[in-house]
Amino acid sequence: MTDAGQIFDCDVLIIGGGLAACMAAIEASKRGADVILVDKGRLGRSGSSPTSGGVPQAAFGHADPNDSKDAHFSDTVIGGDYIPHQKIVRAVVSEITDRIIELEEIGLHFKKTPDGKKFYQEKRLGSSFPRSVPPIGGSVGMMGTLRKEVFNREVNVHQWTMITKLLRHPDRVAGALGLNVQTGATRVYKAKAIILAAGSAVALQKYTSANFQTTGDAYVAAFDIGAELANLEFLEFTLIPAPKGITVPMAGLSPFTSKGGRFLNAAGERFLEKYDPERLEGTTRAILVQATYKEMLAGHGPISIDPSFIPDEKWDDEIQYEYAPKLSARGIDCRRDRFEWVPALHTFLGGVFINERCESRVSGLFACGESSTGMHGSNRLSGNAIASCMVLGARSRKFSALFAAANDFAKLEPLEISQELKRLESFHGESKLDPNDLEREIKNLAWESVGVVRNETGLKAGVDRFAEIRRDKIPLLKGNDQRSWIKALNCANLAWVGEMVTRSALERRESRGQHYRDDYPVKEKGLPNWIKISKKGKSIDCKVES
Repeated sequence: MTDAGQIFDCDVLIIGGGLAACMAAIEASKRGADVILVDKGRLGRSGSSPTSGGVPQAAFGHADPNDSKDAHFSDTVIGGDYIPHQKIVRAVVSEITDRIIELEEIGLHFKKTPDGKKFYQEKRLGSSFPRSVPPIGGSVGMMGTLRKEVFNREVNVHQWTMITKLLRHPDRVAGALGLNVQTGATRVYKAKAIILAAGSAVALQKYTSANFQTTGDAYVAAFDIGAELANLEFLEFTLIPAPKGITVPMAGLSPFTSKGGRFLNAAGERFLEKYDPERLEGTTRAILVQATYKEMLAGHGPISIDPSFIPDEKWDDEIQYEYAPKLSARGIDCRRDRFEWVPALHTFLGGVFINERCESRVSGLFACGESSTGMHGSNRLSGNAIASCMVLGARSRKFSALFAAANDFAKLEPLEISQELKRLESFHGESKLDPNDLEREIKNLAWESVGVVRNETGLKAGVDRFAEIRRDKIPLLKGNDQRSWIKALNCANLAWVGEMVTRSALERRESRGQHYRDDYPVKEKGLPNWIKISKKGKSIDCKVES
């Protein structure tokens, strides 16, 4: 492979195809900017967005007039154990109401009160007031509307394209190299600014709630050119249905817990009475998942939900579109039957370290959505991921446009491009290592070392084994057809992310939010630290910042 293929110029390159990327693209079209959106899959159908539930938190105060943006801000910062970037939180809680109204104007409808004048709002995990705003049709309907709007606005969209490397010269982004995952053709994108909105790395774990599993492409690309990542130890686990022991990837558990569903152990006990007797199923996601995991370890599983406590008036489109069809296919009536749930990775709370303008440490590189960090801290309020994608997606486009207007194109380095082409070609051919086998090894290793419960022994073993995989196995890994070739490239990224996560988790010697260590079960007193990751030569530099 010696030819980089076509070269495309644009002011701003948006990498990703989920909610945050679509918000950035729609904002771009308003300003008449020269933008290209690149998605590894199908626009609006890839990443975590289609199985997210699509329900943002927004302090309209329609269900309780005592709610406010200040209360939303407070819930987020306290719920995240004071780790959230407070300027980012303030921006999101201040602007999310406007974003929802704008989305209604383009045809994304949200559930309303019987008089049709106000938004219907429910109280979700971690919130002190009912402020969820369910879209009609759930996340599938949400992404269908956004996909249609992006194409209607004639945004230049390149689907089925994996960005394998960001290009830099000398201290700012210059562009990116893309690989068509269906044909193997490569192309170069020359851009004044780049927005990373390509999700996280949910494929790292063997159990996950997402159908389309991201592989850390955004993290590795940003890390490779000098951006900082932070909070990677905070993997957010949720519970997903597992009727008869077979997992069903789908949105989180809030649609059931917020409406009155009760979790029971094998003895029929409402076990959350032992872990959070005041909030019960209204507790934080971290406590609920960790309590479930402990009950299972103690032999009190399987853990099931009893939906019979949910009043008839609370059965709505969200459950109908997100849950009922998949569970019905498994012989479960989710309105009447008790069915089993198990822990699974839902999202990453860490990512590229940004400020409230969505700027990374690398000039011209912006990030938003699940590719970035700052909104959630150690634990996420249900609905805040959707809110942050909506707001930060739009903000990233706004500030990247300002950067592009003030700067010319940076020079592309032919040597950098040729070296990346050689790297890609090195994964092509016959191999004694099966990419599918290595992928399973990576997933099992992550579950064992940085699963729901962690300790020093497992984390140190994880760091060593991930480093060994990167050093000894990845260089030997090849694919002899298009599918296995892309799988090999994905494994290389997952190995990097696995080591980053285990190093971060090893460095945080406490239990906080979604990070639970049974050798350090207590949260440290005082203001928390940030664990930051950056590149140091060919290795990972992990540092603690107050």
